[in-house]
Amino acid sequence: MIDSAEGTSPPSPVKAQSHTSKMSCEGRMDASDESCTMLRIDLDEGRVTGASAGHVPLLYARDDGSHSIREMPGGPVLGVLPAVDYAEESFTLARDAALVMVTDGLVEGPGLTLDAGLERAGSLAAQAIHGGLNAEETADRLLDAAVAVDHLDDVVVLIPRLGPAAPATGACLAVESARGRRRPWRRGSGCSSSEFG
Repeated sequence: MIDSAEGTSPPSPVKAQSHTSKMSCEGRMDASDESCTMLRIDLDEGRVTGASAGHVPLLYARDDGSHSIREMPGGPVLGVLPAVDYAEESFTLARDAALVMVTDGLVEGPGLTLDAGLERAGSLAAQAIHGGLNAEETADRLLDAAVAVDHLDDVVVLIPRLGPAAPATGACLAVESARGRRRPWRRGSGCSSSEFG
């Protein structure tokens, strides 16, 4: 969810997750036992508000080469309980940093624990940001590393990042399935300008 000056604001992450979970329990949506992280990003201020429904933590990669792992508050996976009060928190995304959102297929595998995978992905992302790579190039580094651990699950990488001067210059979503297909999605200048089908 992206905040902009025009139009109405989207619902908060906790309201969206609660509604989705309720609809899934009622059979109106197929999201049972699905994990997710929802973020609301204010592009002008860099303010991020988010909640997790049983999803893997966020990675916060900085231009100085450091990173941290952010465990978002929240609740159970979607579609398990019809009435859930998810918790959320807010923080600021610095202009010299990037968020790295991943699915468990990127950070877990037969020979890789979740903790080790998060640490490895955070280090790779921070090195890429420090080296001046854009969101797409950073996602490529992470996806290439996932292949090395023989991931069996689908892999998704989403890298929201604010530009150095103007708001909202880059976010890149790169998806690679276990069968090896990759499909980037583009908003802003974080990805290449080719058409994606």
